[in-house]
Amino acid sequence: WNVTASAAYIHARVTESNEPQIAEGNELAGSSPVTGSLWTRYNFRGAALDGFGVGFGVFGVGERAIDLQNSATLPGYVRFDAALYY
Repeated sequence: WNVTASAAYIHARVTESNEPQIAEGNELAGSSPVTGSLWTRYNFRGAALDGFGVGFGVFGVGERAIDLQNSATLPGYVRFDAALYY
């Protein structure tokens, strides 16, 4: 049995800009401050199922800006994954 988890906090901000419409401190486009994931998998052992495995995972992303002007945001989302393998 194998479990893998990850989490990230990224404070990606504009620190300097030559463009007047892009204010310092704005979030970078497409950069979510919070992401995380959890994945678990199991490899079967024994004569009948040897070599087979299953896995399940979840991946989440927080809200993020769509442009450097921070005129709107995309909502966060959660994605679920599954696997069967040999």
